[in-house]
Amino acid sequence: MGALAFFLLMIIMLGAGIMFLLTGTILYILYRKKKDMAKHPKLRRNAAIAFLLIGIINCIIPLGWFAFIRSGNAMVDEDYIDTGIMVRWTGDEFIYGGEKYVEFVPQEDIFYYDANEEIIESLRKENEAAFNTYRSGIWNIIFNDEERSVMYRLDSGTGETLYYDGWLYCREDAKEDLQKYYADDANYEWYLVTWDEEDDYSEQLYPLEITGDELTYLYNMEYMEKDVSVFIDDEAIEHADLMKISKDKVICAWTAIIKYEDVWYWNTEMVDESNERDDWWATYVQKLPDSLQEKMSEIE
Repeated sequence: MGALAFFLLMIIMLGAGIMFLLTGTILYILYRKKKDMAKHPKLRRNAAIAFLLIGIINCIIPLGWFAFIRSGNAMVDEDYIDTGIMVRWTGDEFIYGGEKYVEFVPQEDIFYYDANEEIIESLRKENEAAFNTYRSGIWNIIFNDEERSVMYRLDSGTGETLYYDGWLYCREDAKEDLQKYYADDANYEWYLVTWDEEDDYSEQLYPLEITGDELTYLYNMEYMEKDVSVFIDDEAIEHADLMKISKDKVICAWTAIIKYEDVWYWNTEMVDESNERDDWWATYVQKLPDSLQEKMSEIE
């Protein structure tokens, strides 16, 4: 909303500047033609100059901002790979290889789903990009912003191809089958993820076996009545993630958990509240099932 208001302000300033320039130009022309007849020729001249100066100032600011935006949008991100193949977006979809591709979200539950970052990083290092995408519309042209991105190819265990540029995309006709595949927990491996403070917070993955009952409990936690721990001391908390990685190594999903007083909780929401201790917060949590607690304690 703030960006739109600023944009409208620049448009208004530019419009006002043009009006002042036109008025100043007209006054100056009249001054030149009728200066001998005018009673106060200097007044007319000064008024024309004032209008012209105000107009120039009002035009310089929005035009300078406009030029700055266009120049910034022309810069290419250092991670950008030019494949030589450009595919144009049409709304929220694109056509590639004669097929329509749309955004793909594997599931919507307590986990955050994304492409497996290790695979994407490997593709980036090897410069193995599939193609580039861009947007072309009136605003993209005006602001020199084609929103170019790099698409990476990911081969799903279903035999389908997914593409990734920060978001996942799949063939429209294959979306339903892909969602069924990635909704099946038999197609995932589970991990407890912690970070080693002594090794520059390097990520540590520990394999974890989760039973059907435990899975049912996990997926229903968001609907359960939450335990409330108010103003937990951050220094007394151990942060971790509960993660699952698809067996085809394409999808990675995780959710934040915390350990407090030797008990693991799903961390549903942190509430930023001012209080006497800056290192404390209020947080709504849900205790993980006892059987899963025992397995996670054995890992540690």
